[in-house]
Amino acid sequence: MNVDPAALAKYPIRRRPERKPNLRSPISRCDALISIVDVLVRYCATPCPKGADSYKIRCPFGAEHADGGTDPNCRVYASNTMFCFAQHGQMKPSSLLAYAKGWTRPRAAEFLLTEAGLNRDLPWQERYALAAVEPPKVSAKTQELSATLQREMSAVPGYAEHEFSEPVRQTWTDLLAALDYLTTKDVGPETYSRWYSAARSRLLGALTSVNPAP
Repeated sequence: MNVDPAALAKYPIRRRPERKPNLRSPISRCDALISIVDVLVRYCATPCPKGADSYKIRCPFGAEHADGGTDPNCRVYASNTMFCFAQHGQMKPSSLLAYAKGWTRPRAAEFLLTEAGLNRDLPWQERYALAAVEPPKVSAKTQELSATLQREMSAVPGYAEHEFSEPVRQTWTDLLAALDYLTTKDVGPETYSRWYSAARSRLLGALTSVNPAP
């Protein structure tokens, strides 16, 4: 194919301007406003290191890989996405939770938006303001402790069936709010240890309220 250099100079290739997310769509609103790190930590029990534009982690669905998930072949990006190079491809906050829980993507988006207090129709001024806000960040200590507690609770009989019941969800919300507050203070390991013990007891109590022992 012959290309005329003069024509190239006269008609340069222009990049399409980046589009703002359509925040009227629950899925687009979720993927724009909900941190994928938050979803990985809170709902997939997958710790995520911080401090880089992209970083490698073990895929939360590594058990489905040929190597059983031993290789950290998943990468999280500053664009609020993750990519599993072994099998699962690209995921955003809504598709990640949908795959983790076996939900449809709209249901996952609605759930995350409700948890964040964003499940409502927004006036256009607020939608554009929110589009410019970075997704909320989770501290490394919150990631570590919440992921450990989530893994421990996942082994408790009945937890998987009632994880998203109102008492258990509300308990998680209260506990993580308290933990986020602690991470802003200069507290020692003993304080975090007491939080963990109290958190486990409260979650077991919430689970018992919806799943009484026979």
